[in-house]
Amino acid sequence: MGTGQEHTVKAFDADIKHLRALISQMGGLAEQAIQDAMTALERNDLALAKQVRAKDKAIDAIEAEVEKLAVRVIALRAPMADDLRDVVAALKIAGVVERIGD
Repeated sequence: MGTGQEHTVKAFDADIKHLRALISQMGGLAEQAIQDAMTALERNDLALAKQVRAKDKAIDAIEAEVEKLAVRVIALRAPMADDLRDVVAALKIAGVVERIGD
């Protein structure tokens, strides 16, 4: 995501960096959820399976935060071209990663 150019409004850059960090965090949690789910299946570990399901709430919460931040960025910053694509991509990626985490 992004061209790597800095913007005049530093808050916009901070918002984009925050979106990227949230997506990265979601990806890490989803990856761990998949690993734990596979382990739970291999070991027939019901307790671990329940932990995986419980941790899904964290992924859901981050997705909601991504959505909120993306809407705020679009409303307040009115991004254009590449910047708008970055924000829309963050929304789409968050949805996909959330489904992976399920």
